[in-house]
Amino acid sequence: MRRLLPILILAACTIHAPAAADDGDAADPRQFALPAGISATMKSKGNVRFGPSINARVVRSLDPGEIVEIVGPAQVPDWFIIRFPQQASAWVHEKVIQSVDGGKRWKVTTDGGKARDDATLKGNIVAELAIGEILEDRNRTVGQWHAVYVPSAVAYVHRSVLNLPDDQAVRQQKAKGEAAQKVWRDAQSTYATYYAALQRDATSATNLDWSGLSQQLQAVAKDHPEAAIRLSAQRIKDGIERVVEASQAVAQSHGKPPAQGRPATGSTGTGTTGPASGTTGTATASDPIARPGTSVETLHVPPNQETAPTIPADPARPAVAQTPRTFAAEGCVSENSDYPKVGAANLLIDGNSNIVAFLTMKPGSTLNLSEYYWRWVGVAGESTDIDPDLHGMGRKIPMIVVDDIALLKK
Repeated sequence: MRRLLPILILAACTIHAPAAADDGDAADPRQFALPAGISATMKSKGNVRFGPSINARVVRSLDPGEIVEIVGPAQVPDWFIIRFPQQASAWVHEKVIQSVDGGKRWKVTTDGGKARDDATLKGNIVAELAIGEILEDRNRTVGQWHAVYVPSAVAYVHRSVLNLPDDQAVRQQKAKGEAAQKVWRDAQSTYATYYAALQRDATSATNLDWSGLSQQLQAVAKDHPEAAIRLSAQRIKDGIERVVEASQAVAQSHGKPPAQGRPATGSTGTGTTGPASGTTGTATASDPIARPGTSVETLHVPPNQETAPTIPADPARPAVAQTPRTFAAEGCVSENSDYPKVGAANLLIDGNSNIVAFLTMKPGSTLNLSEYYWRWVGVAGESTDIDPDLHGMGRKIPMIVVDDIALLKK
């Protein structure tokens, strides 16, 4: 049975041979040079999976020509980490979310809430969610579980089913992405400035170019390479809809067309804080874009600052100071069925198919390692080398008593 382990591991956490829709040709060295945010197209109909393995559950099958956003190469050879496909969905329990935007979206209310690949607590974990994160509703419900789109989640695809961009295409995509990022920075700065003006004098603020700001946000929602930013821009655009309408009404009442062109980014005046995420109610001078069920961005405008405020890379998630987590080991979780003498139900495998640790649970822990099968994780806990005679691999392999585990995107 031990001689079968390398074959089993090869099938579980790596691919070196043709396999159904995930098969392919020789490795492309460019896969390790592609920057994050670059898009690729599907070469043929192929599977996007929840883990870098043909044994991992399929998220979605994509058709030739469909676009995926590359986050980077996976630790497992020949696999890419991609942004969770817009066409796909995951499941979250209603205890960790609340409805916003009239049921079109959900806001996460519990830090560390889980999105899963099935409508059950036994479903594999797709993403760990943060308080305030916004999820799009998919209009499917099973009991207390709701199908959603999770922009912070990632998935995996085998290189063989991708048309990787050549160097010229990469340069063009990078230039387009940089231009979209500049528009996004301008839009954030303009929004913060306009909001501050609206707080000072709501009537005068309606003379500002809210329509131009809306056009900028629409461009970001269409062209920005990062899915989370596209979603955030669309949310802000939706939120200022009433202010845009008010601005147009004021312009028409004065017998002049609405302001056109690029919105101005003047001084913000005194320090203010933008509308709080999740605020509800009608539009007022103190909350310019709040509507029933509308969740909006929180922007802090420092005093007398004329440049764009500092915003987290993923504005859909609040900026929270976090201490870096330290892990005893990282790798792909798999079931241990070949080394019963070790006394561990699970093991951790690296990208080269080597066992890096055996895993057992801390007494009293509610963690379920099977939920993380085929996912790249970091595990924390007490680590002790075990007797090599128990596994016969001729090298030291630790036993980790797991007291914490987290999904790792890279």
